[in-house]
Amino acid sequence: MLNKLASIFTAGKFKEDEMKVDSIRLSQYLGMSRVQSVYMPLKNHGEIDPQDVMAPLDRAPRQYDEDSIHKLGEDIRERGQLQPIRVYWSPEYGKWVIVTGERRWRAVLAVNLFRITCVFLDYEPTSLEILAERLVDVLHQEQPDPAETARNCRDIMNLSGWSSRELAKHLHVSEGKI
Repeated sequence: MLNKLASIFTAGKFKEDEMKVDSIRLSQYLGMSRVQSVYMPLKNHGEIDPQDVMAPLDRAPRQYDEDSIHKLGEDIRERGQLQPIRVYWSPEYGKWVIVTGERRWRAVLAVNLFRITCVFLDYEPTSLEILAERLVDVLHQEQPDPAETARNCRDIMNLSGWSSRELAKHLHVSEGKI
């Protein structure tokens, strides 16, 4: 995978002072006993061909409104991609697998753009880590989808054994959002 990442990044593209890391360690964020660092240096950001990316593996394909996906794609074409998608490499499929950002990826494909901005994880996240990242992504949307939020909360609580109060505490959101 490192060779794959190396092919994406241009030597000297990032200045030393830009090599800051994300302030969240997902393992601490989730209150997990296993410490797995997910500090994301900016060097793990890049652009790739969206054809080298695939939908998440852990669930049935989601249905999206074609019109809203196309509108989002046009907005990305006009304004640029405001938030990168998060992906990890699957040697089995020979593609990057989406953790968060499936709508943005589908929108880029819908309008035939040739590049998508990504944050590259250097490991395959667990199901719990993937669900937690998706839930945080949904909760930070201006108008989160209540059904998706409920599904994600239920799945995380089933996997972790947490109550809604414990989940809210681990995600640093009010219990009302759960």
